[in-house]
Amino acid sequence: LVFGTATSVISKAVYGLHGEGLHGDVHPFIKPWFMVFLMFVAMSVCLPTYFVAHWIATKIARRRHRTLLEHQKRHYEWSVAFWIGAPAAFDLIATILMNLGLIFVSASVYQMMRGAEMLFAALFGVTFLRRRLALENYLGILLAIIGIFIVGLASVLGNEEDKKRGTPHNGNNNHHHHHDDDNATVIMRHGGGGVGGASVEQQLLGMGLIVLSQMVQAAQLTFEEHFLDHFQVNALLVVGFEGVWGIVIMTLLLVCMQYTPAADLGGLIPADVGGVVENTQDTLRMLSTTPLIAIVVVVQAVSLYAYNFTGMSVTGHFSAIFRTVLETLRTLFVWMVDLVLFYAHVQSGGKPLGESWNSYSVLQLVGFFCLVAATLVYARGDVKTVEIAAVNERRRRSLDSGLAPVKEEESDEEGGGDDESSPFIPRLVSAPRSLVNDDDDDDDEHDMIYSLSASDLVYSTSAGKSSYGLSAASPSGGRARFFASSALRDDENS
Repeated sequence: LVFGTATSVISKAVYGLHGEGLHGDVHPFIKPWFMVFLMFVAMSVCLPTYFVAHWIATKIARRRHRTLLEHQKRHYEWSVAFWIGAPAAFDLIATILMNLGLIFVSASVYQMMRGAEMLFAALFGVTFLRRRLALENYLGILLAIIGIFIVGLASVLGNEEDKKRGTPHNGNNNHHHHHDDDNATVIMRHGGGGVGGASVEQQLLGMGLIVLSQMVQAAQLTFEEHFLDHFQVNALLVVGFEGVWGIVIMTLLLVCMQYTPAADLGGLIPADVGGVVENTQDTLRMLSTTPLIAIVVVVQAVSLYAYNFTGMSVTGHFSAIFRTVLETLRTLFVWMVDLVLFYAHVQSGGKPLGESWNSYSVLQLVGFFCLVAATLVYARGDVKTVEIAAVNERRRRSLDSGLAPVKEEESDEEGGGDDESSPFIPRLVSAPRSLVNDDDDDDDEHDMIYSLSASDLVYSTSAGKSSYGLSAASPSGGRARFFASSALRDDENS
């Protein structure tokens, strides 16, 4: 919760920090492409973390047969590194879209708009994974659509009100002075519930980019679930490899961006110093001449790594609903921190950071509660689906073994519902498609993702993103993992 809030707030606040640039002028640190690169660097640190943790675990174990088992798995894990390239590309596109959209909207609106991922995850799940939705799922989707519309409306109306009131933080425009371009491109640093000098078109563009990024992330989840769920890979290793892939791709992109005029991209992408898409020399100059920017960037990198690491560490230890509530609190905390920054008069370059409260902020709050309700209702639909599939699976196993079907009520009374000794209900930590019964194609319920105990329904994550598309991601877009733990395979074998 702490690191997740920090990453979202810093992702927006860093755009408002001012420093001395390449040509000696002072301008805001609007470097979305560099921030994307920074995110992948932070993710790649999970790779050495995995090897250190593996070395410690191996040293503690000291049992020969376990060492051999880990050695046999290692080659299998390395083989998945190649396949991680595709999810990394999805993640790269989604992160770029989010960072660009964040330029034009506030951190709170940005965080709330990410609830759109649930809509696309449900759509792709039904279309490509043959997933059936419960009534609660449809109700959650409807509430999410209403919530997103209300939040977007409140953002636009609030911005117009702030312009009329002349709110300092909403009325200031900051400029990049492009010494190499006669027609200097103006870039505005946008603030909160109203978003500064951003026009209505720019705000709609920003929100559209964020919603589009959620569609890409939902596509990433669908791809991972369909193609990569059979791999038995440690989540830290997956995130680390994805970070390495991201660094390689972003390095190539950054080289090209040094020579690509932003005007050639139709004005969609804000121009950096010199009129190009990204000027890394200017970025390094600002980092070296402005200690505050350097410190904030380092804190952001550490927060991104810590958020990924802690997000994976708690996976499986808390229920899906609890983690959903945590993500809801994160959105609320992001909004609160932004308000505190503004009314505490925290400034950079004479410009206030954070966002103000206006009469339409109440409307945004209503939209926020709609999104909270949507997430909780949708999650309940997932749990209901899992419960139905679990009962069907237990009955099928009972029939296959020649035993009388076990009723749910009798099983619960006897403690069989969650008893680890029950041969029909191993305690699982994930629900990969590889466990789905495909023998009976006529039974659609056997084609659903399921866990054999509803209490063990886990949204396997590297950064808090649920496998059912519930919005719980890092500002980079948390990456859901559909890789079963080694314990899952051991349960199946036993």
